[in-house]
Amino acid sequence: QFGLDQDLASTEHELAALQGPARLTPLVTLAWYLRQRDCPRALRLADDADSLLAQVETPNPAQLGLVARVLLLRAEIKLLSADIAVAQQLARAAAALFHTLADHPGLGDAYWLEASLHVDQGHGPQVDASIDSAIAQYRLAGDPLRLAAGLARRLVHAAFRDPLATANELGQM
Repeated sequence: QFGLDQDLASTEHELAALQGPARLTPLVTLAWYLRQRDCPRALRLADDADSLLAQVETPNPAQLGLVARVLLLRAEIKLLSADIAVAQQLARAAAALFHTLADHPGLGDAYWLEASLHVDQGHGPQVDASIDSAIAQYRLAGDPLRLAAGLARRLVHAAFRDPLATANELGQM
C-alpha cells in the first residue's frame, strides 16, 4: 500500500528514463506512493496519467487497473481534505472497476478506504465489514503485507470498541 523512500527513488529514476505511454505504470505508482506524502504532486502525476490514458482508444485490463488506481488515490486525497461525498463516489467507481478486473489487491485497497470513510462518519459496524472485506481480498491476492496490515487494523478498531475483549483475544494469540 505504501512506498518506502527507496521505492520512491527507484520509481522516480525509472520514470525519468521513459517517454509516452511507457510512463503510465511508474507514473501511477509514484502518484500512489505520494498520495499521503505530497497530495498536490500526486494529483499532478494523476492528471498526467489521465492524459496518457485518454490517448488510448481501447484500454487493456492493465490500463483499466491504472484508471482504477488513479480513482482510488483521488478518493483518498478527497478523504484527507474531508470531502466525504466525492471521496465515496470515487472510491465506489474504483471498487467497481477493480471488481470487474478481479483485481484483489486493488479491491482490498478500495475496501480499506471505505473503512476509513466509515470511521469518519462514525459507522462502526460498517468499518468492521469493510476491514473484513479488505482482509478477504488480500487473502485472495496472496499479499502477506496487506493481509498483516488488515489484520492489525481490525485489532486496532476492535480495541477502540471493546478494549477488554481485544486484550483477551491478543492474549490468546
